[in-house]
Amino acid sequence: MIKLPTCSYVIDSRRSLTNGNFPVKIRITYQRVSRLYSIREGKGTLDLSKSDYSKLEKHKTSSVLAAKRKLIRSEINRAESIIETISRSGSEFTFKQFEISFRDRYDIKSVGGVFQLIIDEKMKAGRAGTSISYRDALHALDRFKNSKEILFKEITVEFLMKYEKHLLAEGKSINSVGVYMRSLRVAYNRAVHYQLVNPLQYPFGKFKYTIPKETTRKRALTKAEIKSIYSDFTPLFKSQEWYAKNYFMLSYLCNGMNFRDIAELTTENVDTNWIRYYRTKTKMTSMDKKLIQIFISPELRKIMNDLSAHSGKYFFPILSEGMDEYRKKQVVNQLIKTTNKYLKKIALELGITNQISTYYARHTWATVQKRNGASIELISDSLGHHSTNITQVYLDSFDEDTLRSLNADIL
Repeated sequence: MIKLPTCSYVIDSRRSLTNGNFPVKIRITYQRVSRLYSIREGKGTLDLSKSDYSKLEKHKTSSVLAAKRKLIRSEINRAESIIETISRSGSEFTFKQFEISFRDRYDIKSVGGVFQLIIDEKMKAGRAGTSISYRDALHALDRFKNSKEILFKEITVEFLMKYEKHLLAEGKSINSVGVYMRSLRVAYNRAVHYQLVNPLQYPFGKFKYTIPKETTRKRALTKAEIKSIYSDFTPLFKSQEWYAKNYFMLSYLCNGMNFRDIAELTTENVDTNWIRYYRTKTKMTSMDKKLIQIFISPELRKIMNDLSAHSGKYFFPILSEGMDEYRKKQVVNQLIKTTNKYLKKIALELGITNQISTYYARHTWATVQKRNGASIELISDSLGHHSTNITQVYLDSFDEDTLRSLNADIL
């Protein structure tokens, strides 16, 4: 029978604090190895003088020491509960597992616990979009298991195949399935790092479960279709179609600017003739941020003037000052959803067969520039990409008419 770790408390007398006291810590001992963990008290950690420490277990003591004794016992109970939970999960005890649960207060024995840790990490780092993506992946997993707790030892190749089938039955696209599965793989990798699961049981990769990947669907309109949206469609002023058309054309004329970047533009990003900004997507993560510069053409200037807020921090009336990252993401997602709804109506009225969306502005700008003879390097730089490989995804294949006539005159 495997012996469980023991739990006790000690005063760490190796070094005194500035107030002359010493930290009181939880001591975990396992296989003759001991480690000490601080006890939180308010915004700091628990400390006592040696004299007060010696009085802790006395029957009669001051109310202050009694409260500290109660805190210590509570933390010991919590530590013992974590140890018991790790034991019940079937994985061997490691100090790494214990530390994450005890110090950071995450119940990482389960898949959901590790997911929550990642979700919180991303939100604290200001990456609300990534945090929401992991949250959505966790919710999808909960639906599959009817919110039952899932342990990492349950994540097998067979489990993943059934989960993929379930997601497709829900109507998820191959790309959406891929996003959920990659999120689960990140959580599993974290579990391996925390020694929650044996690496030999790893279910992803060659000859195991392979995450599905759909060939990127080209999202580019022709130059004639873009001109038709700009010139031939005249919606009622400030109607939903008017906003959809103008935000779409604004994105297109700004080198296919992402809608989050449009929303985040401030008055400081815009001067008489230029828009200069860093992409929100890479601002928090990239060491080598690329400044994107867009010359304001007459057509772009008119749309900017029509849509601009004319007051406050932001150039366009999409976000409000004081919004947190989560709320910003919600507002931009709603703008994209509404714009896509009315873009489809515009396309239908103009006889455009593509089911266009906001993504088409960015892909179309890149493709039109390629067909106009611009180099991939210049297109890549204008999109704010760090690699031309990323840019290639945006570039549409030559249109069908060109391909149809390709071999017409070779004999």
